[in-house]
Amino acid sequence: MYRCVADNNVRPLATYDATVYINFKPQARPIQSSYGQAQNRMFELTIDCIVAGYPPPEMRWYKEVGNGLTPVIDDDKHIINQMLSHGQQLSISEVWYQMTIINIQGNDYGFYVCEGTNKLGTSQYRIQVYETSECQGANCPPEGGTFSGIARIHPLASMVVLPIILHLSIIISF
Repeated sequence: MYRCVADNNVRPLATYDATVYINFKPQARPIQSSYGQAQNRMFELTIDCIVAGYPPPEMRWYKEVGNGLTPVIDDDKHIINQMLSHGQQLSISEVWYQMTIINIQGNDYGFYVCEGTNKLGTSQYRIQVYETSECQGANCPPEGGTFSGIARIHPLASMVVLPIILHLSIIISF
């Protein structure tokens, strides 16, 4: 933002504010280039991507299938979220996107692409999702024993989350 101020010793000062917008093609960048999660245990996995550009880019997620890209949409298997604010980590032209894969299965592993497009171009970044032997992330159940707590339905700030008290016995065997 620029401000022009005219001062000829007559009060009040005259001011005029002008904002300069610089058009630039999108730039996509991941928070991590790969993520791991165990399969077939009702675990979820959230992958992140930051996209910058002006005019603001349209962002899409894809999964690599064979030699092509298949669009990933917000459905029962995937939750796509745009973070409106993420502390002090984003510049004014950046937007943080997340895609959560619900109940990871074997066919969910592979490469995903986050893509930003505006009238000046397109930028893509590949993110690998791979199998691990154990649950990864902050929302994993404890190993063995009993788990009591409040269930998290989905981590979206825009959703109303009703607390549900759980009393589960979790037995993990290898």
